[in-house]
Amino acid sequence: MELKIIHYPHPTLRHVSKPVKRVDAELKDMIAQMFALMYRHEGVGLAANQVDLPYRLFVANPSGDPENKEAEHVFINPVLRGGKGH
Repeated sequence: MELKIIHYPHPTLRHVSKPVKRVDAELKDMIAQMFALMYRHEGVGLAANQVDLPYRLFVANPSGDPENKEAEHVFINPVLRGGKGH
C-alpha cells in the first residue's frame, strides 16, 4: 500500500488512534514508508494518522537529514502526561 499524506478535514484526523499491539515485519515496512514519505516532503516528523493509518505511532528526525539515521526516532503508543506551565 502506498502511503499518502491526507489533509484536513479528512475524518481520520479526527478519530482516536488505536494502540499498536505487535511490532512485526508489516509494521516495520510501514515505518520505513513513513520515513521515506516524510523525507520526500522535507519534513521532520509524521504521524500515522496523517497517512490515513489509525495507529498511535509517529516517526521523527529532528535533523531533517535523511542521511542522519542516528537522529531517527519511532514513537509507538506514546502517552502525553500532565505538564507544567501555562
